[in-house]
Amino acid sequence: KVRTPRLSIGTLVALAALSCACLEARGQAAARPWPSWLRACTIAGTSESALCGVVTMPESAGQAAGRTIGIHVTVVPARAANAEADPVLLLAGGPGQGAATLARQLSARVGHIRDRFDLLLIDQRGTGQSNGLQCNAPGATADAMGRIFDHAGLAACRDQLTRRADLT
Repeated sequence: KVRTPRLSIGTLVALAALSCACLEARGQAAARPWPSWLRACTIAGTSESALCGVVTMPESAGQAAGRTIGIHVTVVPARAANAEADPVLLLAGGPGQGAATLARQLSARVGHIRDRFDLLLIDQRGTGQSNGLQCNAPGATADAMGRIFDHAGLAACRDQLTRRADLT
């Protein structure tokens, strides 16, 4: 079964909180009222400051009492003191790459947008720092070559991921 990406209610609530914080903050460039779960951080590979945090939410939207995961969020503030009210949401993750790891590149590439808008980077469920779904690589390249699928390795990977993620 192929799962199509969708934003859960919790993610939408987090986005709404960030948008409201941005809207309330305009005109107060030095002291924006960001949600309390965001903390000052630095964009890797630069000296630029950002805000980073984790929102804990159910792993599966329909199972509120089930396992929870942390969704990693990075906000790269707009350069202008009178920035626009709503942030620009930049998504990544193909396959498994979190948006936060691209903060430096995206910030530079969309600099003209960042002049007026905050950039919102969310590591979607199963990517980056949001319970990233990576398996251990084979010890040697030769171990991964010579056959299309290593059934034992795939089964071990599935079992490892099932312990910490809903793979349905």
